[in-house]
Parts: sequence; C-alpha cells; structure tokens
Amino acid sequence: MKEKIEGNVYIIGAGPGDPGLITIRGLQCLKRCDVVIYDQLTPLSLLSELPDSVELIYAGKEAGMHSKSQDEINGLMVEHARAGKVVGRFKGGDPFVFGRGGEEAIYLRDNGIDYEIIPGITAGIAAPESAGIPVTHRNTVTQTIFVTAHESAGKETPQVDWEKLARLGNSTIVGYMGVKTLPETVEKLLNAGMSPSKPIAVVQRGATSRQRTVTGELSNIISAIEREKITPPAVFIIGDTVNVRSQIEWFEKRPLFGRRVVITRPADQAGSFSRYLNEMGADAILFPTIKTEQEINPELMTEALEKAENYNWLIFTSENGVRYFISALLNSGNDIRAFKNASIAAVGTGTARALREHFLSADFIPKKFTTRDLAEELTANHEIKNKKILRIRGIPAPSTVEEVLSENGAEVDLLIVYKTVMANPIPRVKEDLIKNGADIITFTSSSTARNFVEILGEEKARELAENSTVLSIGPMTTVTLEKLSLPVHLEAEVHTIDGIIDEILKWNENKKRG
Repeated sequence: MKEKIEGNVYIIGAGPGDPGLITIRGLQCLKRCDVVIYDQLTPLSLLSELPDSVELIYAGKEAGMHSKSQDEINGLMVEHARAGKVVGRFKGGDPFVFGRGGEEAIYLRDNGIDYEIIPGITAGIAAPESAGIPVTHRNTVTQTIFVTAHESAGKETPQVDWEKLARLGNSTIVGYMGVKTLPETVEKLLNAGMSPSKPIAVVQRGATSRQRTVTGELSNIISAIEREKITPPAVFIIGDTVNVRSQIEWFEKRPLFGRRVVITRPADQAGSFSRYLNEMGADAILFPTIKTEQEINPELMTEALEKAENYNWLIFTSENGVRYFISALLNSGNDIRAFKNASIAAVGTGTARALREHFLSADFIPKKFTTRDLAEELTANHEIKNKKILRIRGIPAPSTVEEVLSENGAEVDLLIVYKTVMANPIPRVKEDLIKNGADIITFTSSSTARNFVEILGEEKARELAENSTVLSIGPMTTVTLEKLSLPVHLEAEVHTIDGIIDEILKWNENKKRG
C-alpha cells in the first residue's frame, strides 16, 4: 500500500508546546513529510526525531523579527509541493485559532495544491488547564470568548469590542498575544465598568516546563506581571474561574517541573527517556550528538551464518547491536533459529529489554553493567575455554570483551553490525541550549561526550558543562569526559537509562532540600 500522497501539504497543529499534546493524526502526517516548515512555538523534540533526509525550514515570527514573511512561507509550500514533495506546515497551537492557517489554505487552493488540515490543541485552552483554571465551570461560567489582544497595525477601527466584553456576565475572556498591551486592555475594561476586583491570570509558555502563572485582580495584575517579569508568549484569562486554580493546580507541582535536561543519545533511542522526563515536568532537550547506521560486512555475516550452529554464545553489549543484528539476520533470509545451540549474554537490562522486544531472553547478565564486567563475570561463572563465541557490536567500541575472553581460552569471532557517527542537532536547539543553558546534561557513551565537544566547540561545551550538572552513565564515559576536560558531577550507580533517571531524581531531591 502506498504510504503517502506526493505533492501535497499538511497544515498541522502542533499543540501548545508539550510534544505529547500533538494529535495522533498530526504525528502521523509529520512523519510522512519530506519538508517541514515550522514556527517558533512548535516542539523541537518532535522535529529532532525526524530522519536527516527531512528538510527543516524555520519560519518563526517573533516580536520585531520575522525569519520569513507570510508571502515567503506561502511560496515555499507551493514550490516544494509542486516538486512532488510532501510538505508539513507545522504550526504552534491550532492552525485556525489566530494562526493564519486559513490564509495559507486559501493560497494553496488558489494555486492548485492539495492539502489537509490537522487541528491542534490551542493555547487558549491548554494554558489555562495547565494552570488549573477551567475556561467553563458549572454554575459559574457558561461561555468563553477567545480574543486577540494584539490586533494588526493599520486597522481603521479595533475589532475587539472591549466595552461589550466588560459587560458580559458568566463569561471567561481568554486573550492571546496580549502581554505588552495588557495595561491598555485593563484600562479599557475598567473604563467600561468591569469590576477592579475581577480575577485575572496570566500564563507564560503554558503547557511547557517553562510555564509561569501569575494571578491577581484587574486592579493589581499589571504590577504583578512586572514584578514577576512575565514576557511573551503568554495568554491572559479573565473570569471567576481563576479563583478555582488554588483547588486544581497540578502542572507546576510535578517533581521535575522546570528542570532542563539535555539528552545526547541518538534521537531514535531517546523516546521513552524523553517522555518520562516530560511527564515528570522536565524540559527534555533532545540534543543528539550521535546517530547509528547499519554497517555490516557481507562476507563476515555469511561466515557467521555458516558457523551458526557451532556457536556457544552470542554476546550483545548494546541495544543497537541487538536491533541491527536481528535486522541483518532477517534480511539474509534467516532468523535466530540459525544459532539454535547458542546462549545469549547481554551487558545490562537495557540490552536485555531490546532482546525481549524480539522475543529473546538473555541467559546471562552481569551484576555490573560494563563490558569488562560482562567478560570477567562470564568467565568466572561459565566454562568458556574452547567455547565458540560471536561478539556482536558496533564501531567505534572497545575490544575489551574479545580480549578478556580470548585470554581465557575462548574462540571469539567479531561481527560488526553498525557504526556510530556524529549527528547534526537542529540549529535552533543548539541556539536555545547556548542561550538558556541546562540543569543537567546526560552522557550515555564516550561518543556522545566527544561529539558534544565537537558540535559546540571546546570553549562553549566546557562553559555549558561547568554551569550545569554533568551526569555520566558509567566509568568509561566518565573517563572520556575527564579526558575532554569536562567536569563529571554525577555517575549513574546502575549503568543504564533507568540508572540515569534514578540519579536525576536523587539530584532533584537534594536540590529541593537545599
């Protein structure tokens, strides 16, 4: 079945900023795209997970600075669609709620381009809900009005009738793009008769780990947001349900709320780690410094298959090794039954989990999850002299396992199934990291550390590391970091992603205690 339609445009609502709040349909369409034209407030972690073959074009509009005009954006969509590509117009929130999606759809229709519009969760709903403020509430509010508080320049008369809004009862007013004009808005509402004690909240960067909420009354909200230095993007909510926040607020109470955690492992392996951090309230910054590619010598693969029944052990020391080996095995027309006499060793729980995903169980896992411990414990617990072992790994990687086992009399064959190369993080992620720093930077291998320095440059990498907490997955990665003159503040006791998460949670608790 054909997977995608060529030469069309998906206008995709990205939601309010949390990558988990994009719709299933939106994510499906995003993954089909050849070109993605994205805005300032779209979740970059979703873009980081796309293949390198996808062309990413930034078209964000920020106060006083537009990287692309609307005409340029329209032209790019048509140009790429006419070239037979699938184009994603990736927009924050919902495309049709103060998002100019309607204009873009009309332009595509006028130019004969097929399109699909995928709704997104708008900030006017997501930000209040994340702040614990219902926009409707039984027996209190029966209607909600969404308005833009920043109207386009050049209009002869304002389109928002603040005088009428001030007289509405049983209503919630949600204002977009209104932080800078809030003093003027408040003045208009007060002059039209709205009570100075009317509850109001301003939510900055709603539904993200950078969310900040300020509440007050019309009479004092301006001084409150000035005191808290609230800046765009933000929405304001005016209505009696603002008072419900004290009973409902939840988002900002999550354990890791506001913590910025950098993930340097490959984007295609960061999903569960990133999702966990997001669910705990952290800002999971996908900054992949490495990626993996299949790298198999056909002759060695053929030789391994010819000897398959003779092997006593298959040894895996990474999740990637499992994935690429099984893939190569299936592509050769075989499956794991070719190695029917072999037991399986895995370096740790992560590798064992990868095996289980292919319905395989590890017969041996060392107590300590390092390659040296695997080789030494396997030697201590099993007779390996004269045993035939197939060591499956990627490059570059240490040859510790092969050396230790060979020294103890085993016959070890090496099968390389993948290689690790430097990745190219999205430029805007790099810019954000340099500008805003991080609380914790995690390194899951020596390669992630070396490439972190290569991508950022020695000076900037050290500056970021010295102003953050550097967390290493294990001893080998720690040695590499130290050789690179990067500080190591924490090392995972258990050398897995779960071990890294445990260290982050302990670090966070210690920070809270002061």
